[in-house]
Amino acid sequence: MTTPMISLKSIKKAYITGDHHVEVLKGIDLEIRQGEYAAIMGRSGAGKSTLMNILGCLDQPTSGQYFLDQKDVSTLDDDTLSAVRGKLIGFVFQSFHLLKNLDVCDNVSLPMEYQNTSPKQRRERAEYLLHLVGLEHRFDHLPNQLSGGERQRVAVARALSNEPKILLADEPTGNLDGAARDKLLTLFENLLVETDVTLLMITHDDLIGKLAHRKIVLADGKVVS
Repeated sequence: MTTPMISLKSIKKAYITGDHHVEVLKGIDLEIRQGEYAAIMGRSGAGKSTLMNILGCLDQPTSGQYFLDQKDVSTLDDDTLSAVRGKLIGFVFQSFHLLKNLDVCDNVSLPMEYQNTSPKQRRERAEYLLHLVGLEHRFDHLPNQLSGGERQRVAVARALSNEPKILLADEPTGNLDGAARDKLLTLFENLLVETDVTLLMITHDDLIGKLAHRKIVLADGKVVS
């Protein structure tokens, strides 16, 4: 059996506000292997967003260990965590977060610039990824010239720009109509066939729960199924 890409061991996360101590994650044990497609689901307040922030190295647990690609990242400082994010994790958000003054190709290229990739390589990689997501005819368009579904596909291309091992999507279908949602989900399924990326989706969308290899359900800060 292969070594897990993600391994969480007794992960807890608490926030202190004034005299209040709020425990959001209450001992999460979880393993996800390379190439898996997992939907992380649960009602509002279950701890999904907090878990996503820890999985994405955007926050650290209060206690427990997080092994990412066999490295314990649970106690790393902010600069080191940032370097890990840049190399291993791509993010797709509900609201796209594209820069409105950059065309599609430059939006996709931007994460590579932070990794000191040469301009020629950035352009070639961006063009390849835009072809992969079916937007090769939109290279020089601005975000406001695209539909919501097209903008989300640009966001997926951008998330893949540095060849991450993990694609972490937070409610990626939340702002899309039915047709755009179906195209995006088909795109994700194709990516799993064409790459070895590990796909994690934080979602309320029951269809994603059915399509995913695994459905991980949180309730009251714990994994219940």
